Amino acid sequence: MSAQRIALALLAALGLGSFQAASAQGTDGGLRLRPLLGIGYSWGGDTITPVTVSNTADKKVLYETDIDAGEGLDLRVGVDISRAGSPLSLQLALAYHVDGFIGATDAAGEFRRIPAEAVLRWQASERVHVGFGVRKALYAAVRANDASCPVNTCGGGGRIRYRSSVGLVLETEYALSPDWGLRARYVRESYKVSKSDPDLSDTVADGWVGEKVRADHIGLMSVWYFR
Repeated sequence: MSAQRIALALLAALGLGSFQAASAQGTDGGLRLRPLLGIGYSWGGDTITPVTVSNTADKKVLYETDIDAGEGLDLRVGVDISRAGSPLSLQLALAYHVDGFIGATDAAGEFRRIPAEAVLRWQASERVHVGFGVRKALYAAVRANDASCPVNTCGGGGRIRYRSSVGLVLETEYALSPDWGLRARYVRESYKVSKSDPDLSDTVADGWVGEKVRADHIGLMSVWYFR
């Protein structure tokens, strides 16, 4: 069994065990489950492809940007599981993490992934939590439909699928109120191209499959908890 599958199995077992324990002990006030929503942004990682967005009519360059392996908008849902009186809690979350661009007419591209995370958190003070955990990004892919995008850099409008490593998560969160926190985090992970769309040329496919990119990044996030 691969390391990725082992990590996913551990995440699933950890989550299932926590929910079962909460169901068994929730009536006596032993455990507390708090659903959460988060929104943030991250910076970092290797550049997957540079992008030049041009005007369709006269080919005038409007702007230049990059699609980076660790950058993008981070939207997430999850649950924080804690025991009354304990400084430790377990946070399970599922996120949508995407970096992309939108150009003239229908030109667009993105690198999107759906990370699953399990983070053990320690309450260092009344308002500060420190966390350490693991992360596995699922359904990672680069997609582009910009006709001006060079074939050898972003597939000329195809889709490139990636397989992620098991990532490590370090974070700290400051509670502005009992239900609202600001979080800073560092993630260490990487991605490797697994396959390309069959309609891409063999040259493109051969050039991409097996390519590895670092996706280490830092991020800032606002998190809301619900009782």
